[in-house]
Amino acid sequence: MRHTLRLTLLLLLGAGLLSACSTTRLAYNQSHWLVSWQLGGYLELDWSQRSQLRDEFRELRAWHRVNQLDAYAEDLYWLADRIESRDFDREDLDTVIARANRHVATLVERALPHAATVLRDMGDAQLSDLQTRLSADIEEELAERENMDIAQWRERISEDMVEALRDWAGPLEADQHARIARWARERQAPPGIWRAQRKAALEQAFRLFEQRHAEDFVARVEAFVAERTERRPAALRRAAAADREAWKALMLDLEAGMRPRQRAHLVDVLRAYARDAERLAAATK
Repeated sequence: MRHTLRLTLLLLLGAGLLSACSTTRLAYNQSHWLVSWQLGGYLELDWSQRSQLRDEFRELRAWHRVNQLDAYAEDLYWLADRIESRDFDREDLDTVIARANRHVATLVERALPHAATVLRDMGDAQLSDLQTRLSADIEEELAERENMDIAQWRERISEDMVEALRDWAGPLEADQHARIARWARERQAPPGIWRAQRKAALEQAFRLFEQRHAEDFVARVEAFVAERTERRPAALRRAAAADREAWKALMLDLEAGMRPRQRAHLVDVLRAYARDAERLAAATK
């Protein structure tokens, strides 16, 4: 999990099922098409497979709309109230993360049988092509940053953090930029350390997908997802844990130092997304 405020808030919105844009309802209602379009960049699906993907995703979205959106709205309103109160603390941050993780776990658990149905209908050549394209994406994503020296890498992750926070709280001040730069210097797990792990995880996943016709395939995938952290090397787990703590300290410092306009902007954004979630949920009632 990439620990930025943007991602944490998006997790509260349903692991990306609610789009981080001003057209949340449109994106949500058309999400079956968006998923099909994104997947089309990796797989050549025939008409039957596209139809199956659409049906499986529509069923998942219908369940999500009825069973999850009200909970997202409740959490977002709660978070907005805590930010507005100026009493947001470490316990609140841990609660945000725990709720986000719980939402994601619930969604993943529900989605796995649907994903297994789609995977079972794919041919070996399709899966091989998918693995090749995903591997190429990983290489492309990491190559640029792997070639940076440590100073360049720290500057880049600082810029990324500033951009993510600007979407939620508006422009940052000089002291906030400086705090983000200090956080970047504290990072212990640069991108290079993740490269071998991500490639290994992808290879393990596709070895699992080769067993997609097994009766207990869904249970195997569930175990694979549940054990993903334990499969990482111990050194990487330690570095990631340290980075999580550094990220939490950054978030708490930035929250405490927010200007009134930033706080008001963040509260407005959170409540706007909460209202969107409520409207989407109400459409089924």
